Amino acid sequence: MEKIKISGCWALLVIIALVFWPNISLADDVLSLDSAIELGLPIHPRLHAARGNLDATRGAFWEAVSPENPVLSIENEQIPGGLSLSGYQQQNIGISQTIDFPLVTYFRGRSSRLSTRAARVSYDLIGAEIKAEIAQAYINLWISSQRVILFGSLASTAERLALVARRRQAVGDATSIESDRLVVQSEQIAKDRDQAQLESRLAGIALGQLIGREIGPATQLVEPSLPDAESQQKAYSENSAAVVRRASLSAEAARMQHNAAKASWLPQIEFRVFKQVITGERFWGGEIGLSVPLWLPFGGRGNLLTARGTLAQAEAERELTRREWNLGIVEAQESYEIATQRLKSYEEIILPASRRAYNTIVRSYEVGELDVTDLLSSFLQEKSVEIDYLDALWEAWQWKTKFDVITTKSEID
Repeated sequence: MEKIKISGCWALLVIIALVFWPNISLADDVLSLDSAIELGLPIHPRLHAARGNLDATRGAFWEAVSPENPVLSIENEQIPGGLSLSGYQQQNIGISQTIDFPLVTYFRGRSSRLSTRAARVSYDLIGAEIKAEIAQAYINLWISSQRVILFGSLASTAERLALVARRRQAVGDATSIESDRLVVQSEQIAKDRDQAQLESRLAGIALGQLIGREIGPATQLVEPSLPDAESQQKAYSENSAAVVRRASLSAEAARMQHNAAKASWLPQIEFRVFKQVITGERFWGGEIGLSVPLWLPFGGRGNLLTARGTLAQAEAERELTRREWNLGIVEAQESYEIATQRLKSYEEIILPASRRAYNTIVRSYEVGELDVTDLLSSFLQEKSVEIDYLDALWEAWQWKTKFDVITTKSEID
């Protein structure tokens, strides 16, 4: 008896833990927009690729500032015939190191450092783009599920009205033409419902691939909250925008590389320290040498032309990016304001009025006060209004996510 009581207590504790534990629930699976982003962002391949690119640019910096490996040389000279290499009369042991002129190393290192900063900005920007991609996938699934509910409701109403028409035809209150028109309308709505269900399944698969989990029929989507245009506004400027900052850093890196190419006429410097052993006597010495840029008109000219072309492309890309950003920010901001105003009109005026009119006409037809033409007209109008509302909602979310990407800030000075 005591074992049964103890087991019952443990079972009660487990149930309480499952109900109140933050990450465990006995209810159906619930997914929100924020949780979808938290799941999908760390596993997105584009983010991994951006992190790999960032690591590669960091490695390129050390490669740019690192000198060549030193050279160790051992020379045994004046060896009499018949003796081995150890029977030398004179031995030279030296180590030499060649480095680029410090100014050249500075320009190359500075270019690589700027490229690393651009890669970091790109990493942040790609993160914002991935969040927008997941958000759009989530909104698409949520809207698709609303379409399924809409067409399911319309299909049920169409079937009921077709049944009413058959009954009225049986008692002589309706013609066969009226009944056939409602049957055709019911079949068309049923096809629309099936298509909406297919699109919802495809949207679930797309979102599931992004967040790394299966979206099943039991998954409950939390309705996303769309901020109004005023709360969406935030401080932003051209210089702080990540997309513009990335182009600027790339152009600065190209300029530093161009400066390094112009400084390629400066000589390389070679240092050498050696020890000599001559018939038992030891001597120490050192050397310093400068390379002669004899072939600079050939290889140096090629490097300079390449760097100059890269700089011109980077500066043009920076200007184009700046122009596109200034145009895009105005388009996204004002389009989002228009979309939210349109959505507000649907929610406060158009949808309630359309639903009241639709319900009134359906009741009037069922009691014989209206003919089938008025009913079908109202039916199609209600369907069109509901679909237009979902389209307006999708458009508003598209502009919202685009605005978020465009205004992504760069935290790098």
